[in-house]
Amino acid sequence: MIKENLLTAEKLKSNNTLSAEMMDFLIQCVKEGKNICICGTPGCGKTTIMNAITKCISDDKSVITIEHVPELEISGNNVQKLTTKFDHNQMQLLEEGKKQKPDYIILDSESECYKNLLLAMEKKETSYIFTAHAGTSRLLCDVRIPIFYSRDFFLMEEVSEKIAKELQIIVETSVMSDGSRKVTSIVQVDGVSEDGKVNLKELYKYDNSEDKFVKCQN
Repeated sequence: MIKENLLTAEKLKSNNTLSAEMMDFLIQCVKEGKNICICGTPGCGKTTIMNAITKCISDDKSVITIEHVPELEISGNNVQKLTTKFDHNQMQLLEEGKKQKPDYIILDSESECYKNLLLAMEKKETSYIFTAHAGTSRLLCDVRIPIFYSRDFFLMEEVSEKIAKELQIIVETSVMSDGSRKVTSIVQVDGVSEDGKVNLKELYKYDNSEDKFVKCQN
């Protein structure tokens, strides 16, 4: 039985959380093994989106999920579900998981994991899909991830290069004024700009004034 907060891809399209084209695009990104981050503030539907787009992973792929509370509904003989406990935090489970070299690691991540995630992504045999507590992709790339490099005295441009090298797609989710949850933007990570920041290329967005989803012209 599907939990109330974990909806299928078809349900998310029908309740206008995102457009059919956006969902199809994200599912294709998952199938192609792109590294994807789903960001947003608490309660905006990050795990719901992650659950919906990862259902497309075929049974022959090896998958490791890392969660605080088991919510992801990925099933199959090659799925290993890891849950954090008092003696195993997310960073420890991530280290254990990547040693197994699965096709996918999917995790509802804590902020402290961001640096470890980028390091893990350097090994190209595994694709990563994770959530992040950041209201926008710009906040994620300019503040939330870099803060965990600051103690090691990395330059902003160095951190930006690491993000641009390993992360391909960022999905922004938000709670609207009427209480509904929407995918407000899908962004492609596209190198580093001249000012040393991650270049973010918006592919799709939600136009609040017209209440519709738009494919961006680039």
